[in-house]
Amino acid sequence: MTVQQHKPRVQPKEINDSALLPLEIFENTRGYLKRNATQINICYKYKAYDACFVLLRKVTEILIIELYEKEKIEEKIKDADGYYFMLGKLITSFQNEGKFKKIKSRKINEYLPKIKENGDLSAHSRKYNAHKGDIDIFRTIYRVVFEELIHSIYQL
Repeated sequence: MTVQQHKPRVQPKEINDSALLPLEIFENTRGYLKRNATQINICYKYKAYDACFVLLRKVTEILIIELYEKEKIEEKIKDADGYYFMLGKLITSFQNEGKFKKIKSRKINEYLPKIKENGDLSAHSRKYNAHKGDIDIFRTIYRVVFEELIHSIYQL
């Protein structure tokens, strides 16, 4: 019987300037958010652009939910069965929530639907394949939205 040798895993720190998101903005957040941000950068670096858009959508959803949980108003974004709303309804709820008026910029309200739209195209459109340019035009949008939400949640 032989012992199998395992290949070393790719370490996230190997990602350099080819990263889409600056990982520093996720530094004082939950481990799963940091891992998702790292996966986003890996997808971007290795040209898995549809996967990248889907993960960007996922992180947006997580951050909106965590903001509601921080404020202890998560019941406002759950359906009758206790499940969190899908992203479209989460965005609408976020945009209409008066408690978040002080943290919402005009830009974040404009950007959230764009994030959803791109994630939906990559996840649900059979004939759509994202390209690097599709993501690059939204690079700043993702950073701005994620930074604003993270700062609001974690009071950095």
